[in-house]
Amino acid sequence: MPNLSLLQKTQIVTLLEEGWSIRALAQRFEVNKSTILRAKRKWQQERVVQRKNGSGRKRVRTPEDDENLIQFLQERVVQRKNGSGRKRVRTPEDDENLIQFLRNNAFESVVTAINRTNFPGHVRTARNRVRQDSDLRNRVAAKKPFLTADNKNQRIDDTEEDTNKEQLYDNQENVDNDPIVNKEAAINNACGWKSARHQTDNDVNATGKEAE
Repeated sequence: MPNLSLLQKTQIVTLLEEGWSIRALAQRFEVNKSTILRAKRKWQQERVVQRKNGSGRKRVRTPEDDENLIQFLQERVVQRKNGSGRKRVRTPEDDENLIQFLRNNAFESVVTAINRTNFPGHVRTARNRVRQDSDLRNRVAAKKPFLTADNKNQRIDDTEEDTNKEQLYDNQENVDNDPIVNKEAAINNACGWKSARHQTDNDVNATGKEAE
């Protein structure tokens, strides 16, 4: 149960004198009925609601006890001996061989370098050594887009269409650059111009005769 504050105890005494029951006060302040009863008895016997100094549970330990406990725990701390850890399984030469292999084979992975140089360590250890002991940086290969059957067919259709357009363009360019074709076109244009001029002259002569 939560402890009642001085204000709550004062309110309880006031409400008791106004006629509130112990059960109603216990429900209102959400405490046990015995808590309300103790506050009531204290008020009736001592006419005070405040707790006396030193009336609580006596302290069972002293500051000296706390200090002795701390000192005992500090002395019992087990310190690790030098060299008692796991033995190092690789040498500086192993690290150098690994890094040198990657320098000479830029497109090989760390896993391949470990297998080729017999590096006695984990992949993560090898990567840490490369990152910390050299200027090499990890590069991730670009991934090609995944093509479905529809994508492939569409690309084939686009390629065939572009090829047909290029062939038509090349054929037209060859025709334009052919001297025989150009000569025939020039003759046809000239003949057509002469025919049109001759027709115009005939029309003029016919108009003159009609006028006479």
